[in-house]
Amino acid sequence: VVFLVAGSTSSGKSTLLNALLGAPILPASHRATTSVFCEVTYSGDGSSYAMLHFEGGKARETKRVDLTSKRGQDKFRKFVSSSKYDEPSELEKQRCVKAEIFWPLDFLKGM
Repeated sequence: VVFLVAGSTSSGKSTLLNALLGAPILPASHRATTSVFCEVTYSGDGSSYAMLHFEGGKARETKRVDLTSKRGQDKFRKFVSSSKYDEPSELEKQRCVKAEIFWPLDFLKGM
């Protein structure tokens, strides 16, 4: 089973996904906030994490971000947010093009 959450800018897509996940994982605001295609998948091992896929710079890179802590969730939101960085690192200068969120919720099994 696959379902798509789509809508116009600031229509509540991230807020809906955060409610389904039971945690404020995606950035949400009354203005355009999430700028990356996000895919939510069942985490069979019980862990909560994201795999961020980057393009640009010297090569394509993938970064794992632990989502079990507030610090990790803040870091994730920074990468998928449409806001600009203060002092970007080399990885942040690359463009995050996709985020895979792995979350241990039963209703995600089979998706």
